[in-house]
Amino acid sequence: MYFAKRSHILVGALALVAVVAGTSTTAAAGSASTSVPVAASATVADGMAVKGSVTRSGKAVAGADVLVVAWPESKVLEALPDDTAVPMYTVANIKTDIEGNYAVPLDVSALPPDLVSEEGQVDVDVMVADKTSQMQRSVSLASAPTLTGGRWIAAMDAEAVSSGDPAEGVAMTFDLDTGAVTDSTMPWTEQVDDQGVELTEAAATEALRSEVTARESIDTWLAGRASAASVTPLDECAAHATGTYQGNRRENFIIARGVVNAKVTVDQNSNSKHTVGIAVKPSTQWKAGGTVTKTWSNSAQQGGVTGTRKYYDHVRYRFYNNPCGLGYTDYWRPNNDQELLAGYVLVDALNYNNCSTHGNEHTYTKEDGKNTTYSTGVDLEQVDVSAQSGWGTKTQLRWKWTGTAKLCWSSAAAGPNGSARVITKP
Repeated sequence: MYFAKRSHILVGALALVAVVAGTSTTAAAGSASTSVPVAASATVADGMAVKGSVTRSGKAVAGADVLVVAWPESKVLEALPDDTAVPMYTVANIKTDIEGNYAVPLDVSALPPDLVSEEGQVDVDVMVADKTSQMQRSVSLASAPTLTGGRWIAAMDAEAVSSGDPAEGVAMTFDLDTGAVTDSTMPWTEQVDDQGVELTEAAATEALRSEVTARESIDTWLAGRASAASVTPLDECAAHATGTYQGNRRENFIIARGVVNAKVTVDQNSNSKHTVGIAVKPSTQWKAGGTVTKTWSNSAQQGGVTGTRKYYDHVRYRFYNNPCGLGYTDYWRPNNDQELLAGYVLVDALNYNNCSTHGNEHTYTKEDGKNTTYSTGVDLEQVDVSAQSGWGTKTQLRWKWTGTAKLCWSSAAAGPNGSARVITKP
């Protein structure tokens, strides 16, 4: 087997979850790794980045390994030459407590600079395993003192900080039998299909389901760690950047509805944030494997819109393979935007009954709240993955009234500013 070797360097200390003193609890489904003892409870400490639970067939798995692996930030990753090992780092490993729960704090100051973007974003894979099986999911985190007061939040929520108080950290649960996953960045109530119709809970759960594989790669990466509390480069079996790309993949990101008396303008300004799906193949099949938040550099605008249009961008994905073979994950990850507002398709009219009526010269701009997530938002050749573009000053819908028309929104409780969807209708 071929291993991609690099020098082994201890980069810095990392605060880990507090372990309750005393005799460790051993579970029947516990992990083979013994570097971190099993705690009586998962302590949610300051700087908590990821939390959740691990189960098997719905039953708690005590002593499961939870390993967090960080990728280089986007600019560094995109600049890697072809056939180059990706400088990935293990940044935390802990075990679940006796109830199967975990909580992982991260110290951003302990991370190598190439892992952290200028805005404080860190892209990670969260891998969990019991003694026989493992699974993983990707997510982007953000921690910047001026943005969040030092708290970790989901990177996709960064633009919403000024208009709300995003929850600390990202919550993920994993079931090592069924592959079921929950992810707080993609609640089932905010997922829609390619027509913009809300998914049922069953359909949304299926869209998030991950592949469960035999325990293997996690042991390679755990063995390479200097200690449980360290930030350590992957000496063996890191992903490799390749020269293989998929271009002009459609990223569905917004549905705009306007009427004659209240036409809508779609704005995508430069540096808009898009959280798009990653495709992974940990064994024999491609699956949606989480998300990464990217910043698109281009800008575009489409005005005078009537009817109901689903707009899409064109984006390019890059292939990352793992030279260690079966059991070690290959990836398709978004690389860059190619054309914003590249086109649209007509969809069935969205219709909401929470409305206010306005007349000539009224204006409204949708730039607050959280947008919906298209569960099949990007059409990769191997598998469809998700797409979401948050509302903010970089992504907007703007209406101007030239006569009488209604402004309507999807959530009665949230109002137009807090709703995921806003439309106009006669």
